[in-house]
This record gives sequence, C-alpha cells and structure tokens, in this order.
Amino acid sequence: MTTLKAQVIKIDVRQSTPIKGYTTCCYGQETRTRLRAETPVYRTGRHSSVQARTRYFVCNQKGIAFVIALIMLLVLTLIGVGSISMTTYENNIAGNERLYNLAFYAADGGVENFRGRISTGEFIYTAVDKGSYLVKIGDNPCDVSYSRTSYSDGAGSHVVFKITSEGKAPFPAQGKVIVESVVEAPMQKPEGYN
Repeated sequence: MTTLKAQVIKIDVRQSTPIKGYTTCCYGQETRTRLRAETPVYRTGRHSSVQARTRYFVCNQKGIAFVIALIMLLVLTLIGVGSISMTTYENNIAGNERLYNLAFYAADGGVENFRGRISTGEFIYTAVDKGSYLVKIGDNPCDVSYSRTSYSDGAGSHVVFKITSEGKAPFPAQGKVIVESVVEAPMQKPEGYN
C-alpha cells in the first residue's frame, strides 16, 4: 500500500507571495497550504478523512457566490415582473367592474324612473302600446323602452308593462347592461277622467 504524503505548513495571513506548487485555502481562523492533488488528503490525528475531503471541496469552490447571487437576482426579478403583471391585471378587473356597476345602476335607475311615471298614470291611459325614451341617471344615459298589454278579470282591468332598460357607461370605454322588468298596474279611472 502506497502512502500519499502531503505537507501542511502554517503560514502567516499577511504573507503575499505564494509558495510554488502549493495553493492556499482559508478554513476557520487560520490559513493552511497543501499540495494540489486529485486525490483527497488523508490525515491522522484530530481530522478524519471525511473532514479532509469536505475541506478540500469547500476550499476549491471559487466563484460559487457569484453564481448563487445571479440565480437569486433572477428569482427576484421574476417575482417582481410577476407582481407587476398581476397588479396590472387586477387594475383591469377593477376598471371593468366599475364600468359594469355604473351601467347596471343606470339601467336599474331607468326601471325605477318608469315605475315612478306609472304611479302618476302617465303611460296607463295612453293609446300607445309601445314606446321608448332616454333618461339620464347621474351622468350615465339610459334608454328605456316598454310594451303595454292589458287584460280584464273579475277584479277589474289591469295593464302589464314589459320594460327594457339599457344603461350605458360611456367613460372610459363603452359598457352596457340591460335590465328587464315586468310591472302590473290596475287600470282605474281617476276622478274627473271621462
């Protein structure tokens, strides 16, 4: 069995000239030098051969910190780009929801406007069976169209309106919502009506 001998020399950290054929390796508090060899250095004493191999591989990892820093920078960049795109996507969703809400409330306001006009008898006693009008709910226009049918039963005459209200939100993009409603009203002649 052949024995590989390595020379271990304790040197001063301030020494700047390397010894020819040796390499320096920092481990712990002291600086050690040893022959560069392809096979691990086996020692006797307080260090086992596993520790010597581990020390050898740890000392020969030059530049690994730079590679790890680049990988971490890449990961952080991907996280940042993902966060920015997710924020943009969430803003688009919020804007679309705002448009929908504006258009919906305009359409719902058009239905309520029509119900208020029915309560005054405006559309009940007219001869027109279909019609439409434009009303502004807040800053949003609403197109209200209706069709009228009437029927009689034992309780009296009734008028049924089918209302279609289309609310629009013109800014910043065109948003439309259509609300349909059916309203039934009794057809009673008011006092003084012939």
